[in-house]
Amino acid sequence: MTAIGIQEFNDLVDNSKALMLWEEGRFLKTRIENPYRINLYSLSDFFAEIWYNDEKGTIDEIRAFKSITALEPYFKNLKIIYTP
Repeated sequence: MTAIGIQEFNDLVDNSKALMLWEEGRFLKTRIENPYRINLYSLSDFFAEIWYNDEKGTIDEIRAFKSITALEPYFKNLKIIYTP
């Protein structure tokens, strides 16, 4: 995996960001916020989301972040099973 920082990632055009996430990112989870299907990836030391507009068939946004607060929407349906 190529080490890339969040600033370098943000400087890329959207097509390059998407390609990097698909090829080198680690897919974590999908959440739905109609009309969007939002895929979460981890890459290097940050997270990134790809916002797919299912109605239009387009990628409307790719955003990168390090904030744990930005991960909160993914915790809503998270189930952790612990068996000692």
